[in-house]
Amino acid sequence: HQRYWLDTTAPAGVAPTEDGGFWSAVDTGDPCAVASFLGDDTHALRSSLDVVVPALSAWRSRTRERSALSDLRYEVVWKASAPRVDATRLSGTWLVVGAGADVADALRDGGADVAQVEFAATRDALADRLREAAAGRPVVGVVAEVDGPASALTVLQAAGDTEAAGRV
Repeated sequence: HQRYWLDTTAPAGVAPTEDGGFWSAVDTGDPCAVASFLGDDTHALRSSLDVVVPALSAWRSRTRERSALSDLRYEVVWKASAPRVDATRLSGTWLVVGAGADVADALRDGGADVAQVEFAATRDALADRLREAAAGRPVVGVVAEVDGPASALTVLQAAGDTEAAGRV
């Protein structure tokens, strides 16, 4: 059995902070509790807190709700992968079927040994041409520029028949 789901780590819980007692008092919505926490239970402070504490409590409730919803959302994060060391140069023999010279030149410029093969309409004829072009060398890949799905299928079948063809 092979899993295809990404492994995730559970988000760390909120660590208690020095202001946790203050926010606990605000969460009650009671201005007297906040005044007691602040250590100043004067009438002037309580009358100010009568306005501020309900607003702070509502703000904190909305913030917690948004945070909880955000934690439930699926998030896609793209991270750049390390560049492949071998991505800069090609190696080995590549067979180029029916493609123009520009494809073969690009492969050669990348470091590949290129053999161009003229497309043949039949599977057997194309397989013979691929074998001849490979000339016993291991083939890394086959690049084909053909018209339509029938021609593409012929290339795939012929490459499979040669047993010398790499990636197609």
